[in-house]
Amino acid sequence: MKSNVKLEQLQLMQHIDNNVAILLYDRSVVSDGNVQIFITNDSLNKWLAENSDYVKENKVTYYADRLGKAVDYVIQNDNVKGLIIEGLSSVSLYITHEDLQPLKDLVDSFCIMYACVCNKINNEKAAKLMANKQIFFLGNMPTFKKDSEFGIQTLKRSKDGKEYESISVFLTEEQAEKYNATKSPVSKCRLSDLARLYKGMFNFIIEPHCNYWVEFTAEEIL
Repeated sequence: MKSNVKLEQLQLMQHIDNNVAILLYDRSVVSDGNVQIFITNDSLNKWLAENSDYVKENKVTYYADRLGKAVDYVIQNDNVKGLIIEGLSSVSLYITHEDLQPLKDLVDSFCIMYACVCNKINNEKAAKLMANKQIFFLGNMPTFKKDSEFGIQTLKRSKDGKEYESISVFLTEEQAEKYNATKSPVSKCRLSDLARLYKGMFNFIIEPHCNYWVEFTAEEIL
């Protein structure tokens, strides 16, 4: 079975933190090699009504989880053929395990951050897991060349009555551009490279405009 939608058309980053319904077949999320999810309640209710006999015969249930975690499950398991998505279109969308692979690092980053937000892992462990991830920021890394310019955008923060600054970090170039009100250059590097350069100066807040944001010190990352 081939994908009937291109990965970029799904724009999964916009929905990655959304709750979705995932079908469950006798404690397994896999049926006929695929995982099936529902983006909206309407799409779930419609499917359940149209397949009521099948649901009863096969004892199909469902549970809620984040879209990013469902996508991660499909990406990480070679025995899963693909992902069926209901609710993004008037027809069922299907994307194969192979076609989802370009999202592997991005989805893994989300899962690390979400686990940290849910206190399943601590900040230090999350920071170490994120250290070698490619990230994007607003500004330029120094090149040490004549007449070169460098600088970086930060957010003013406060904790325990003390003010400090954190560098805003994003998982994708699109996310960085979305919040680039000053039209600054968008640059990319590993999180650890940024931490080494600005250690002792700034903290690092990843996806500050999302519910799953996390903030690390350079010491936690390195």
